[in-house]
Amino acid sequence: MKRDGQKVMNTVFTTLVVESAVNFKGVLEDFLKAEGHYILRAETALEALAMTRQHWPDLILLNKEMDGTNGLKFFPELLAEHPSAAIIMMATNSSVSMAVDAMLLGAVDYLERPLDTKRLKRTIDSQRKLYDVL
Repeated sequence: MKRDGQKVMNTVFTTLVVESAVNFKGVLEDFLKAEGHYILRAETALEALAMTRQHWPDLILLNKEMDGTNGLKFFPELLAEHPSAAIIMMATNSSVSMAVDAMLLGAVDYLERPLDTKRLKRTIDSQRKLYDVL
């Protein structure tokens, strides 16, 4: 979208939050809503796949620690279902090797919790710009 010769980012960005921790999910969703996101929620891998098939989110925030599965193990299935989605992996207990594994799988970023909202915003803004170009 262009306005007066300048590129303007779309205001609505559909984001799927795959997270089972209720307290964290609320804080994250409040931040995303303030940034203009339309929020979809899933607590399990099955719910995430169903939401992805129904809504084709632009961005997926995937928790490594999920009920019933490991987010890193679930990542390839989610990416195969929706290869154009930008996926950000989040983890409470992480290591460099986990971050590398996530990036090799195709994550656009790997964030430790508690989340650095400035870094999350930078990552999201870069993905919004990429989608705007496409």
